[in-house]
Amino acid sequence: MAITEILLETRIGERLSVAFSGDTPLAIFHESDWIPRGLRLGTSHEVILRERPAGLDGAFCETESGASVFVRLGKAKAPPTGARLRVEIVCEARKSKAARGRVRAEADETSPATAFEAWKAHIAPGATITFAEGAEDWARIDGALETALLSKVTLPGGGRLSVARTPALTAFDIDTAGRPMRGPRGEAATSLNIEAAKEMARQMALRGLGGLAVLDCVAPVPKPSGGDIKAAFLAAFRDLSPRKAAALAPSPFGLMEVSLAWAETPIDEVLGNGEGGFSPAGEALRGLRLLERRVKTAPCVSAGLALPKAAYMAADERPGGIAAIEALYGMQLGPRVLLEINPDGRTEVTCS
Repeated sequence: MAITEILLETRIGERLSVAFSGDTPLAIFHESDWIPRGLRLGTSHEVILRERPAGLDGAFCETESGASVFVRLGKAKAPPTGARLRVEIVCEARKSKAARGRVRAEADETSPATAFEAWKAHIAPGATITFAEGAEDWARIDGALETALLSKVTLPGGGRLSVARTPALTAFDIDTAGRPMRGPRGEAATSLNIEAAKEMARQMALRGLGGLAVLDCVAPVPKPSGGDIKAAFLAAFRDLSPRKAAALAPSPFGLMEVSLAWAETPIDEVLGNGEGGFSPAGEALRGLRLLERRVKTAPCVSAGLALPKAAYMAADERPGGIAAIEALYGMQLGPRVLLEINPDGRTEVTCS
């Protein structure tokens, strides 16, 4: 399932890109001044070594902007505290975890100039970039974002896969409701578990998830089919991502354990609310994106953006988005764009 296309959309205060295999989204890039992301994967930075904790084969460093990054160092001839290093980010920060980097040798090639270029080089260096223009492209981008935040996704052959993050791991659970389970029970269960393992791989790649994960397989799981389920996951993930992946065949209790190297900050920590939807800031950005698309394609005398209360407050705290749209599209819009709270709790754009 190699990446065949990268759709890129640049809006006021936001850059959003989705990598696809056909119509299937495989990876998401997002950056916005509204949601600081810290040090981005693949970018290079000058840092100062601040602390070498005892017992750790590495040190905490700091960039000029004050961002923290943990760098692995060899025990022999390690640089002293205060030394200046140039590091490449190999893992972005997430929740309470600092970003991780590696020391760059002088002979290393120059790092990509931007976070987007670094992301593209990480997932698909040779992929063609297409600028998203028109409703069809925008719908594909929006659909990928929504899928990456959902707590339940539909499996291709029916049934659903639930995704739940905990502090220790990500749990995937299979729901057979709505799926025809034809033929011998063991064969039907194996087919479902293999399909779920492949979808688990895609969801972890799309959402930027790493660390430990568990798939609760549908019984029965005979030993021979356990190896097939494990192999299906590893083959699917290695086809989607360059990150290191390991897996164990399902245990006697039907649990398949997976370990993936972290790379990007999970998209739900950037735009999500942890409940399958957008955070207030994420919803405000979505509303501004919808508004700008609308006024760009259909010149308006007046325009309005109605947001749920929490998203309205997030947008009101950062008024630059509305002001920038007014400035850029003022010839069509007239004096101003109305930003208001929608009592129905939905995001709605009006243009007349």
